[in-house]
Amino acid sequence: MLGDLQWHWLLWLLLLIPAFYLLMPLAIWPMQRFPAHPEIEELDSRVLRKSLRHFLMTQASDLLELGFAEPTMAEVPGPPMVTAYVIMLVNRKTGDKAMVTALVARGPSTMRTVYLEFSTRFESGEVFDTLNATELSAFPPDPQTIRTQVPAVIDPEELYDLHRFVIRKHGVASRKTLYAPGEGLNYLVDQVLIAEYEQQVDRGWLYYDARHDVYRPTLKGIYLICWGLLQPRCSARWRCGAGRRPSLTSSTVTKRRALAYNHHMADPGDMARDPKHRRRFEKLLHLAAQRGDADLVAERLSWGVDPNCASPKGRTPLIANVGGFCPSAATVKALLAAGADASLMDHAGLTALDYARRKLARLQMRPPTPRRKSPSLDENDQLHLSPDEQAELDKMREQLGPVDYKDFFRIWWQERLRAARRVFNDPEQIEKIVEILEAAAEGSSA
Repeated sequence: MLGDLQWHWLLWLLLLIPAFYLLMPLAIWPMQRFPAHPEIEELDSRVLRKSLRHFLMTQASDLLELGFAEPTMAEVPGPPMVTAYVIMLVNRKTGDKAMVTALVARGPSTMRTVYLEFSTRFESGEVFDTLNATELSAFPPDPQTIRTQVPAVIDPEELYDLHRFVIRKHGVASRKTLYAPGEGLNYLVDQVLIAEYEQQVDRGWLYYDARHDVYRPTLKGIYLICWGLLQPRCSARWRCGAGRRPSLTSSTVTKRRALAYNHHMADPGDMARDPKHRRRFEKLLHLAAQRGDADLVAERLSWGVDPNCASPKGRTPLIANVGGFCPSAATVKALLAAGADASLMDHAGLTALDYARRKLARLQMRPPTPRRKSPSLDENDQLHLSPDEQAELDKMREQLGPVDYKDFFRIWWQERLRAARRVFNDPEQIEKIVEILEAAAEGSSA
C-alpha cells in the first residue's frame, strides 16, 4: 500500500515537469511585448541607485580612457516591467562601439543585470559582439553575427582586447561602419532594438501588432524563448557558445551607415537622384525625421529626397516623426512645405494624424508630470559639461591641434546642445502637430 502511494507521487512529479515546460510559456505569453517605437528618455543618472550609477559611470570612464567618446545616455523601455539604462560610446579611430547597460526588472522583487558590450559592424553585413553579461539573450544571434559571451572577463580593457582578437581571427576584409555624429539614439533604436525584432519576425519568433504598435511573440517564438532560458537548454547554449561563424552567401543587414564615409565625394543632390543611391538617402531622411531634427530634415530635403518616400512598412517621413520618440512640429512643417502628403497611410492603414492623435491620447491619460530637464543644461538652458566630457575635449584639442579642433568643437557643441535640449514625446509638440495635420487635411479636402 505504501509502495503504491510512493509510485503515485513519483508519477505526479514526473508529469509536472513536462506540464511546466508546456504551460509556463502559455501563461506568460499575453504579457510579452516589445515596443516598436520605444519612448526613449535621456538618462539622468541621479535617479538611479548608487550601485547602478557607480557601475555605469566607472565603466564609461574606463571606456573614455580606451579611446571611446561621444557618450549617448538613454533610458530605454523594453518588455513589461523592464527598463534598460544605457551609455553608448564610439571609437571613431578604430571603428568600434561600446555599450554599458544596466537592466532593471521590477516586480515582486527587483532584479538587476549589468554588463559591458563591444560591437563592430562591417559593410559586408557581418557583426561582432563581445559582452560579459551573465544572462543569455532571449534571441539567438543573426546568422551573420558572432556573439562572444564571457561573464568572467570584467575588465573593460581585457574584454576589448578579446573583442579585437575575435575580429582578427576571422579576417574580415570589409570596412567597418559607424553611425554619424549625433545619431547615437537613432542607431540605438534602429539597429540595437528594431533590427533585432525584425530579425525575429523573419525567423518566425515575433510578429508586428500594428494595432498596439508592438512586437509580440508567436506561439513558436514564446516556446523557443522560454525553453532557451530554462534548463537543460540553457546549459546547452552555454556549452555551444554564444557566437557562430557567419554565412557569407547573403547580406541581410542593410548598409545603413556606409554612406556617412563617402557622401562628401560627390554632390549629395546628384547622389540622391541616382537610383543606385536613392534608397540610402531616403533612409537618411527617415532617420532625421524620426529624430525630430527639423534642420537636418530641411537639409536632406534640399538634396531632392522625396518627402513621401516610404519604408518597407509604408511609413512616410511624416509618420516616422510622429511615431518616433521626438515628434517635432517644426519637422512636420518642413516636410509639408516640401510637398509631403499627410493623407498617405502605412500598411496598418493609419496616417500621420492617426498616430499623432493616438499618441496624444495616451500621454493625456497619464498623470501630469513636470518636464524633466536634462542634467546637462544649466539654469539658462545652456550646456554644462561634466568633468569627463571636458577632459575628453581637452584630449581632442591636443590630438587635433588648434585649427582642426575649432571645426570639430563647433560641430560637437551644436550636436551636444541639440541633444540636451531635446524633449522626448513632448505633449505640447504633439498638440501642435495634431493642429497642423488637421489643417492640412482640411485644406486638401477643400
